[in-house]
Amino acid sequence: MIPRTRILSLVAVAACCLAGAGPANAAFEVKDEGKFFSADAAGKANQRIKEIKEQTGNDLLIETFAEIPADRKKDYKPERKDEFFARWARENARQRKVAGVYVLVCRDPAHLQIDRVTAGRAFPPADRGKLRDLLIARFKEKKFDEGLAEAVSFVAGRFKDNSDVCDDGGFFSADTMRKALAGIAEMRQRYGKDLVVETFKEIPAERKKDYKADDRNRFFEAWAKDRLKALSVDGIYVLVCREPPHLQVIVGDEARKKAFTAEDRKQLAELLLKLFRVRKYDEGLLEAVKLVEARLKANVGEKGSE
Repeated sequence: MIPRTRILSLVAVAACCLAGAGPANAAFEVKDEGKFFSADAAGKANQRIKEIKEQTGNDLLIETFAEIPADRKKDYKPERKDEFFARWARENARQRKVAGVYVLVCRDPAHLQIDRVTAGRAFPPADRGKLRDLLIARFKEKKFDEGLAEAVSFVAGRFKDNSDVCDDGGFFSADTMRKALAGIAEMRQRYGKDLVVETFKEIPAERKKDYKADDRNRFFEAWAKDRLKALSVDGIYVLVCREPPHLQVIVGDEARKKAFTAEDRKQLAELLLKLFRVRKYDEGLLEAVKLVEARLKANVGEKGSE
């Protein structure tokens, strides 16, 4: 067991982005070489992590080690512990093609490292800090199984809340949602831009007082801009309201310069309106993802390709 005075004494969190896309079966599971967790706890965590992947398109990979692998020991210096573990976690996340969150736990020397390999919107720095604090607290108490379960639950909740497709309006099937989320996650890795789609059954209560039927375009544009800012969307945001019926497409300032132009925005809005008007909602969402991917590819190319 890890001594209480040493466990997770130094925790550093490093963010990195992948160049290129991960495969469809990117790593998502618990690999417990360090023997922290019971088989039952690891099995339940693995099942939940697979559900996270299906529902949000994001990975969670947790790896534990009894010690530093032999091929890395030569690079380890206690006085540069943080730097060593940050690099080790980053390289592991890249090699395993994790598109989400990677957690590395080492028993000797005691250390925990979290590497966020995803766009900031899906799991921002504040979430990383909360995950770190949660794991530290449970591991100090030697409640490893509880820490694992709570960490997986926390990540699942954050990925869901920050999902690229939030269908409160009930337009899309579950299968279409999974396909769209996977496509958007891959697109973000390739081109470094977001596509976020939110649907609503109606105008939220706090906004209804500002709605006027004769000025609906201004109202929905302002609402969409507020959502783009609130969600920190670096790319394209689509708002769909069921009652009153309306669709609004907004593009962030930076993306509009080159990645997704005014003409691209017009094409996307026209595509969605055409299919939504005949109630082909699933087809509309999937075709929208394809259109955005095609325009990003043509306009900016894959990250690191220039």
